Amino acid sequence: MENYSLLMGDSSVDEDGGGDGSRCRWRSLPGHFPVPAACRNRDSVPRSWLRDGGGSDGFSYRGFSEIKVVLSVKIPSLHPATWAIDIIDSNKVDPRVAAIILCGGWAVWAERNARDHGESTRSIAQSVKWTTDITRDLAESIRVKTSGHPKRRSKWRRPEEGVIKVNVDAGFDLNNGEGSSGLIVRDHDGALLRGQAIWYSHGANSLTMEALAVRDGVNLANDLGIPRIEVETDASEVVKLWNERRQGRSEIWSILQEIEELSSNMESFQLGYIGREANEGAHLCAKQASASRRRCLWINYIPTFLVQCLQNDCKPDE
Repeated sequence: MENYSLLMGDSSVDEDGGGDGSRCRWRSLPGHFPVPAACRNRDSVPRSWLRDGGGSDGFSYRGFSEIKVVLSVKIPSLHPATWAIDIIDSNKVDPRVAAIILCGGWAVWAERNARDHGESTRSIAQSVKWTTDITRDLAESIRVKTSGHPKRRSKWRRPEEGVIKVNVDAGFDLNNGEGSSGLIVRDHDGALLRGQAIWYSHGANSLTMEALAVRDGVNLANDLGIPRIEVETDASEVVKLWNERRQGRSEIWSILQEIEELSSNMESFQLGYIGREANEGAHLCAKQASASRRRCLWINYIPTFLVQCLQNDCKPDE
């Protein structure tokens, strides 16, 4: 904790800002997350920070609370006077969740600062979502290995006989707010029964699109009258929120409710996570949809772009 001791005092602290002799002054107030008050000829924190809910010299508890809601993350209640220290205490807050919140706060401050200095910016919501997605991807990619052996690539597994497997994936363009979902439906022999891609002109964010992809897969299986399905996605956050849907509402809660309703009449339904390399077929399908090709459907035949992928999936383990 002593590395953070300068951040919660009442005084200003000067710190070298670089080789050009400039200085970067960090200010802090009790109950505020500090931000650079002056750095490289910027004399003060933008006054818009006051208007938009931040503290006079930093990211306030109110701003922290708003970011927490926007990102739909769950953490224990933190005291307004000590939250800035508590959030970096791994005994109180999961480090992965803390990283998401802090990166979201950083994105808000950076965009506001750029806006007040006449630079072009994304909207605050776009900035937070973009930063959050990057943080989640990084957190996923740097997981500590539990074994000294090289990690084996995940591979598509055939479902048990009588069960149909639906692999789903989604794509999202942050700049245009557009996205697509893709899926492939296979039986226990690995035979392709259906492939589908749907274009969405309006997508909130990548997490929402991944949830819609699951919904589309369950909806198609429901339309086909398939009684037992196993859905796989490479979006671990969607699976996590699905398993925790009884504990509270997330930003994709309404989609999860729809998935539950669509699957309620099935004999069995499972939603699980699988690595990207084992979900390549659904990923390739999602890339086929566009504004001019809003829905693609492949029935009982394998399109050229899927041939190699499906052959690889059905190869025996080496």
